[in-house]
Amino acid sequence: MGVTVRSARPEDAEALARSWLEGARELIDMSPVRFRLPDTDGLVEFFQSDLESASGPDVLSLVSELDDEFVGSLEARLIPPLESGRFQVLDHLSRPRVYVDHLRVDTPFRRRGVATALLAAAERWGFERGASSIALDTYAESPLSLPFYEAAGYERTSIVFEKRLN
Repeated sequence: MGVTVRSARPEDAEALARSWLEGARELIDMSPVRFRLPDTDGLVEFFQSDLESASGPDVLSLVSELDDEFVGSLEARLIPPLESGRFQVLDHLSRPRVYVDHLRVDTPFRRRGVATALLAAAERWGFERGASSIALDTYAESPLSLPFYEAAGYERTSIVFEKRLN
């Protein structure tokens, strides 16, 4: 069987929480100062509640399965144009656009088309809703995500500077 992408359901909360924690550990390994392990107490319930309340035409929550096993997830949202869009310099602010809040594939299932399938589904979803672009951010030091997004046709369009104050 191949990769299946479907809408996330509240019963996916346990798998989402497990995957979320695995992803957090990977990020902590890359930068223990920048990332932290989220609270585990109540994490499954947080995902259940999020899936129950975050439904609607402007939110996309997907999971991916390979041979009926949970292997990844994506959450995105449709952002409407700014009311002041006609006065903005950045063109995308005057149009609907998609923002990917997270894309996660469990480690054993990487390089098998899972992330590509999830991202393609988000792109189709955005296109069907009249979005002019899709954007996301990723950790600048990630050895996996940078080449993946560039190979998928995404361009680096800005640099975010951050200074820790504590």
